[in-house]
Amino acid sequence: MTTTHIPGPPAINNPLKLLQLMPRLRDETLDFVTEIQAAHGDFFKFVIMGQTQYVIANPELAYEVLVKQGDKFIKDTGYTDSHRGLARFFGDGLLTSNGDFWKRQRKLAAPAFHPRRIDAYANVMTEYTQQRIATWRDGVTLDMNIETNAITMQVVARTLFNAAVMGEIEVFARAMKAIQEWSSEVRFSMLPNWVPSPLELRARQAGRDLDAFVYRLISDWRAVGEDRGDLLSMLLMAQDEDGNPMTDVQARDELVTIFLAGHETTANTLNWALMLLSQHPEAEAKLHAELDAVLAGRVPTLADLKQLPYLEQVVKEVL
Repeated sequence: MTTTHIPGPPAINNPLKLLQLMPRLRDETLDFVTEIQAAHGDFFKFVIMGQTQYVIANPELAYEVLVKQGDKFIKDTGYTDSHRGLARFFGDGLLTSNGDFWKRQRKLAAPAFHPRRIDAYANVMTEYTQQRIATWRDGVTLDMNIETNAITMQVVARTLFNAAVMGEIEVFARAMKAIQEWSSEVRFSMLPNWVPSPLELRARQAGRDLDAFVYRLISDWRAVGEDRGDLLSMLLMAQDEDGNPMTDVQARDELVTIFLAGHETTANTLNWALMLLSQHPEAEAKLHAELDAVLAGRVPTLADLKQLPYLEQVVKEVL
């Protein structure tokens, strides 16, 4: 199959038509893409203002692109562009970089996710989850998006920066949220960055807040230089094959990337899992049975995951 034969809907190259479609692209993205998939199959393209987007909606094709031939594909400008992509605020972190630099950063970050470290992080996860659940009351309806985000924010703050910043993490979280909102909106905006729109001004302030927060933590750590058991310590202690550590800028980029990956994306996964389980009571019952049999009411540990294969299947299916 050549690119000229990839199916898809008619191109949208008329600015007025794009403006009419923009609310749907922004607010109903999943429905929009699902409808195109139903009409054109698991591999299709759509063209907006001269830019062609290729979409794969099939596990085998995703595996082909991400794993078997992953070295032939790079991240698109939505990640790497320093003006309109996430790289504007996330720099050259693992999420936004490519090639040899990505490989170097990946090696430097690897010790932070050693099994011994993960075991300690697991204890933090269960601790904060229990604390949040303890606030729930029978008969009270909860917004699970608020609940899961509260849990993951606490966990990431503790594992990433240590408990010392728990009182300040809201500032960091608000800055990240403003940047994510900017990223979602800017794709459909025709305004250049120099136009001081409310969205742009919020994003600029968020970038300043983000830098002030993270660089202060890096400076404070370098003044002491001890392993506090958090990801910040591991990243700043890591060295490449030549004995070179990360620079402050590189460490900053990885820290904000890990926060994004561990906070909202994890909360979203939990939200989808809870929703899908509620829609599939047979799967929910099977999962409860496995958890009851293995845990018998106690708090789980990292070691328990090996005995919870159905839980792993549920999480992977959600993803």
